[in-house]
Amino acid sequence: MKAILKRTLFKVKTTLYLVLVTLFVATGCDKIEKPDELYTNPVTKIEAKVENATKYSNVVAVKLMVITKYTDGYIELARGDWKDGGFTIELPQTIDPSILCAETYTRGLLGPIADPSLKIAVSNRNAKAGTACFYGVDKDGNHVTDFYSLKIDENGNINEAFFSYVNTDVTIFGHDEREAIQDFQVGEVRYIANVKTSTTYSVDLKKGWNAWWFSNIRDEQKFTITNKWSTAASVGVKWYSFEDKWEFIN
Repeated sequence: MKAILKRTLFKVKTTLYLVLVTLFVATGCDKIEKPDELYTNPVTKIEAKVENATKYSNVVAVKLMVITKYTDGYIELARGDWKDGGFTIELPQTIDPSILCAETYTRGLLGPIADPSLKIAVSNRNAKAGTACFYGVDKDGNHVTDFYSLKIDENGNINEAFFSYVNTDVTIFGHDEREAIQDFQVGEVRYIANVKTSTTYSVDLKKGWNAWWFSNIRDEQKFTITNKWSTAASVGVKWYSFEDKWEFIN
């Protein structure tokens, strides 16, 4: 099955679901895969090997960018050299609090904090965050492509890892359901429909950098959306360029 992925933010056409640590049987004995260390919080550095990396021989470095609170632009917080088809970035231990927030600038990670009407438990509503983007650049500093961390299962389901800095420990747990008239796209057709949205939060963030997951399941017959947020560790995650991410559509 081919996965279908629409560009951010989180408007994903394919069926996504949250992947936890999986069990498998090998040589007649039950074994448990060890979670990828990169996605076990707190995160201290990014170590990435990119799929189809030979297409990006003009990339010389990868910048860790975070969108600022008061502008539509991004600022560079760190960078790593492009080497052997990948990159390593040491994450900054602290971030200027002036660029952190709890709104959509963080790609929605802490949006629930700003909405007390949600039926969820938030341990610290003063928490603020910044979420990383990874820009590959050439020798002149020109942007070449973005890099993304994805888990794709045997059925073609996709979920994406994000890396966020938070200024304090915070947990977000619970389940919320909403129903509203809104746009709902099925294939190339856009409907105005009564859409039921179910969202589950299982997020345990520690001060500093954290890996977390978002999945978005859309039922095109029932007009339902099921969102899941989690900081559970995962396995089998790979890094892709923006172009390869779009290839999942074809």
